[in-house]
Amino acid sequence: MKKLQIKVNAIAIVALATLILTACGQVSKPSNEQQAADSTVVESTTEEGTQQPVFTNEGIAPVLLGTVLNDLPEQVEGLYASKAYVQLNDDNPEEAGADDIEGWYFYDAEGNTLFTAEDNGKGKIGRIMAVSPKIKTAEGAHAGMTSAEIAEIQGIKKDTPNAEADYQRMTYTLGEISIAMDWDGQYVANMSVVKW
Repeated sequence: MKKLQIKVNAIAIVALATLILTACGQVSKPSNEQQAADSTVVESTTEEGTQQPVFTNEGIAPVLLGTVLNDLPEQVEGLYASKAYVQLNDDNPEEAGADDIEGWYFYDAEGNTLFTAEDNGKGKIGRIMAVSPKIKTAEGAHAGMTSAEIAEIQGIKKDTPNAEADYQRMTYTLGEISIAMDWDGQYVANMSVVKW
């Protein structure tokens, strides 16, 4: 009986200590980077107080790497208003832009492309590419930023260009996120995560 009393007292003391530390603000919160890496559903709050999805190393919840494409809803409030499968024209591949993909396109209510998702050949998402300034990382990186702005993002790393490539394109890395500049190197064209 005495052992049970000691266990109950120990549990009560731990619970009380946790409550006191929480009330005093002594319990540390994980950093934005750790939250993005550890969580599949990450959101930030805008100045207007609305929740905004965050582009992480896994994608944009619920559109995450490894997700079965057919399981995605037709729309997700606060993320996308519609989606459609786009097949590239194999007869005229020159008509496709450098960032055009054959796969799922996700649109806002006005019909603007927010991001895309490519099949990994097994019916699951293998690559997600954000092309809209509305889709941001926890650090604030997004399509449309200037090269000077993206270079200021905390944790960003400039990649060494491939000297053997026919066309040089400046890229950066933020965690597992690849950030590609436009062909002139002036603005962020897209951000993508890949897991084939």
